[in-house]
Amino acid sequence: MRRSTLLVFLLAPLLVAEADAQDNRVVSFTYNEISSQQYIDQLPIYEDYEEDTIFAPNSVDPPWGGPTPQIRFLGKGADSEIETDAISYGYKQHPRDVSTLSLYFGVSAHSEGLPGTAVRTELPDDRGADIFLSEQNGTNRQIYDGNGIAMQASARKLGLMEVGSANIDGLDMRADAGQFLGIEPLLDPAFYWSVADANGWGGWLAQPEYALPGYTGRDIFYGMPQNGYSNNPLGIHRYAEGGDLGLTDGDDVDALVVIDRDGNPREFDPLVDAILYSLSGNSSSLDVGGFAANALDKTGGDVFQVGLGVLSPIRYTTAAALGLKTDRVDDLVALDFANHALVSAQMSTVPEPSTLLLVFLGLTLLPRRRQ
Repeated sequence: MRRSTLLVFLLAPLLVAEADAQDNRVVSFTYNEISSQQYIDQLPIYEDYEEDTIFAPNSVDPPWGGPTPQIRFLGKGADSEIETDAISYGYKQHPRDVSTLSLYFGVSAHSEGLPGTAVRTELPDDRGADIFLSEQNGTNRQIYDGNGIAMQASARKLGLMEVGSANIDGLDMRADAGQFLGIEPLLDPAFYWSVADANGWGGWLAQPEYALPGYTGRDIFYGMPQNGYSNNPLGIHRYAEGGDLGLTDGDDVDALVVIDRDGNPREFDPLVDAILYSLSGNSSSLDVGGFAANALDKTGGDVFQVGLGVLSPIRYTTAAALGLKTDRVDDLVALDFANHALVSAQMSTVPEPSTLLLVFLGLTLLPRRRQ
């Protein structure tokens, strides 16, 4: 057998394994209304679905391509102006009850990050398409880079356009509700989300169903797969009202993690369940001294919590702990928790195809020994 033929035969299983490994490198996310250029050229039929669609990079162009996001969930469809700006599959456990969890997040396009952090290192036009990790120790690092160009150390390509186009707006590090990344998922595959305040009652871009009296961007909605999630024929349902989160007029939930510990994924019980969230940077409560137990210097980069018997919100972690600025410049727009060893395992299990290609070419081009 010729050497080149033999090497192709030997490398083929590794290339297939790499494609499979890339298939497993998935997160779920949404992106916001200014991301309109993302799929216009490639998938014109989805042009009107971008604001309320969940994507996951669960498809590749094997063996050399990087992950390409595919649609995982549709909201209201064509001509919808719904902006799904916070998502969560929900957990049975609270993050503080599990060791070795990291906090993952996305930031708004105008965020800057503290000096020396990955957010600051990334180009300003590119930050909104990336996913970062923090151990809540004042710094952060890049985990996924939007377009994979000039990625930081250990990061992977997410499959999004950058330079002012796609900006992540909601995040769950799992591909689906049942995936285990270090924190127990819910038994029932519920899905939770919040929409932009503009889509709700009295908003300047009010949308059907979300424009019902009392529905706002500070509410948390839920859906079940058997009911079509937000396409439930009986309409959408609220899991928690803004008042349950300690929010008032002018507030807008911008990132979300739901912890439902009572086994009822359809209703928030503040005595046993918990909700972690961030607010948009212009939310009214950030200027209220008494909000979050009189916490000082509140910003859109902070994470707040309500529940577990605490009926008024407290600050779970600060923007500074995540390596973000505290002067209202930085805005946390997506949030989740996971064990990074498990995330890393699904991000890379075998050498990159480019590495295998170099090995292949090097071996095939070696001088042949004369028989």
